[in-house]
Amino acid sequence: MTKNGGTYDGPKLEAWDGFLLWKPLFLQAPATAKYVNYYLIDNYADAHLEELISSDERARLHGVATKSATPVYAELLSSEELAGATKRYHSEVAMVTSKLVASVVKRLQGAMAAQATAYLRSAIAPSLGAELPPQPQTPHSLWKYVMTQSQPPFYDVFGLFEYTLGIQLQRPSAADSFFAAFEPAVAALLTALLSLHDVSSLFVGVDDMESAHTVLTRYQTQLTAKLQVCLLAHAVAPNLTSLFKPNPTTFDYATTKLRLLEYVNSVPASAVFLSSDDDRNETQRKRMAGIETSLRSTKKPKMQINLPTTLGPASVTSPSSSILKAARPPTPTPLQKAATNGPVGSMSPLQRTPPSRVPVASAGRPSTRQQPAPRPPKPLPMTADNAMCNYCRLAPHHLTACQQFVADVARFQVTRGFSVPDDACCTHCIKLGHVLPHRAKGCPRLASLVNAQAANPARYVHNRRKPS
Repeated sequence: MTKNGGTYDGPKLEAWDGFLLWKPLFLQAPATAKYVNYYLIDNYADAHLEELISSDERARLHGVATKSATPVYAELLSSEELAGATKRYHSEVAMVTSKLVASVVKRLQGAMAAQATAYLRSAIAPSLGAELPPQPQTPHSLWKYVMTQSQPPFYDVFGLFEYTLGIQLQRPSAADSFFAAFEPAVAALLTALLSLHDVSSLFVGVDDMESAHTVLTRYQTQLTAKLQVCLLAHAVAPNLTSLFKPNPTTFDYATTKLRLLEYVNSVPASAVFLSSDDDRNETQRKRMAGIETSLRSTKKPKMQINLPTTLGPASVTSPSSSILKAARPPTPTPLQKAATNGPVGSMSPLQRTPPSRVPVASAGRPSTRQQPAPRPPKPLPMTADNAMCNYCRLAPHHLTACQQFVADVARFQVTRGFSVPDDACCTHCIKLGHVLPHRAKGCPRLASLVNAQAANPARYVHNRRKPS
């Protein structure tokens, strides 16, 4: 590395509108790692610079501090005064030494900042370097100036979306080139999206800038991971998306990328994931056709009436109309009802039969008054043979033989929402913490309680509050 901190060997920033694609390449370069914090944090102080001071330099600084400290004259002081003076002397030497070390660290800090500024200038094309402000400039202010020049209002988000979604993995042999183009484009798109998002609510209750930077970094990392996985799932073929479903709680992009690379390496190099856009369009067409079929199957079928295919004269009756007329007998008139039932005045009220109850002989169909045979009662799940317990659902036993149910009743911790059937066990004894096989109607405890209330009703008053 040269004295000015070296030069950037990657692609240079040729135009301001290409900053979003150039930024991740620049920040992820190995030589940029030691300067990143100088660009992103204003007045960054590296705590590791003190470790660069050699032992010889520290000894020299300690000697300078020893000479500048107030000397101690032992022959003029008593033993107690000598101890106090010696203590003050050592503290003064330590204080002067720390000040000298701080000045050296500050000088190193300035040198590192100058190297970071020169390194950033080397990454910008000469055509844009002429527009940069004159030196001296801090790394953070220069980085902020470059971002200001390269960020149009609200970014070109739709252009970045179109560019990113156009990158697709079509063949296993193109995996390396795919990720080389996909990851910088995704980083540029995420930067644009995060800049439009209001994050002011994240800093409620945060006092110092270091904590605010930590909170913002953690939030952006979580959001970036989710968006990266979603965009990666879109970039692969539709028939491969099911192989890379991430955990919805983690959205680990590194794990998803590793699984994709393992699958790509396992298939032949001649395989094709996505031959053309027609495959994706065909998949979308089949999906929409399946949705329409499912919606069509849920509609109720319409009633169809068979009409005659040919029109005949008005006197000819169609077969369908004759069938309908035969199935529905004509409604009798009041005179016909009287002739069928006999004279109304000659019958007693008990002998009169309502016309609607007279059986009507229809065309081969059963009477509407015939009731179906009663079905046998369905046994309860817990009383049926080899039925699973409704409480524990672990073994086919009766509710009274369920150890979990008996233990929960004894602790008064029965699962909320579980209703105990009346014919399974006594519902009154359950309130007392016991599971007994008899019913509540024959419970001796409930009977004794009722008899006691009947014998001495004054002791069992529902509301003991005195009237006001």
